[in-house]
Order: sequence, then C-alpha cells, then structure tokens
Amino acid sequence: MVDQSTRGFAVIRNLKPLHSVKVGDLIIIDTKKTSNKWAIGTVRWLMIMDGKLYRIGPQIISTNTRAAAVRACSGSSQDMRFRRALVIQKKPDSGYSIITSKGMYIKNREIELCINDNNIRTKAQDLLESTTGFEQFSIDKTITL
Repeated sequence: MVDQSTRGFAVIRNLKPLHSVKVGDLIIIDTKKTSNKWAIGTVRWLMIMDGKLYRIGPQIISTNTRAAAVRACSGSSQDMRFRRALVIQKKPDSGYSIITSKGMYIKNREIELCINDNNIRTKAQDLLESTTGFEQFSIDKTITL
C-alpha cells in the first residue's frame, strides 16, 4: 500500500493479480481495523506498466455490509428470480442501500429482500451508482433490518 485516505487507497504490486481486475469491479478489502474486519469497495482506477507493475486504486464503499438476496415483485420472470445482493448501511441512523447485478433498478420498483431467512418488501429509491458490473440504489428509509 502506497497511499491511504478514509475512503480509499492505492496499491502497487510487481506480480500479476491471481484474478483479473478491471475498473468498476467490486472487491472485498481485509481492513483488520474495524470490528467487521472487512469492507466492500470498488476499483476506481487501474494502471498496468510494462505488463509487470500493477497500480490499483480501490474506493471503500462501506464497512457495514450484509449478504442478502433481492428480486423484483413484478416484471419479467428473470426480474422475479432472487439474485445475490449486498445491503449497506453507511451510518447507524442512515438508510440502507442495495448493491446487486445490473438490471434490477427501476425507481419506485417494489422489491423483496431476503436476509437471514427473513423476507422484507420495500421500494427502490434513488440510483447511487451504476457501473458495468453492478448497481447501487437506496431503498425505503422506513424499513428496519
């Protein structure tokens, strides 16, 4: 690690990563500095020099993340199938957001979340980020998880 801020850092490696990495990919970051011990982030920039030197700039999205499944309550049969998701809460009193694969977000769409075998219906609110690999959107602030 060569540079670090509260929301991200820069890493330089002389070895090719074991798995291919591209800008916009979600990554898990072993923080060891928080009680959660890991964070979710996204690759914001990537430089490869001479095919040997790899510089990667991940941004931390959240250190308070839960695994879940999400599906639309209406729409195509594909939309109504559960898909993997992450539920994020930035601060204890703030609302939640969802990260899932592309195609789920439609403003005010009714969705169903499955967290620890509990199914909760809510609505998609604002689109926070959309990359080639994922969408992040806020959900109804009145729910409690």
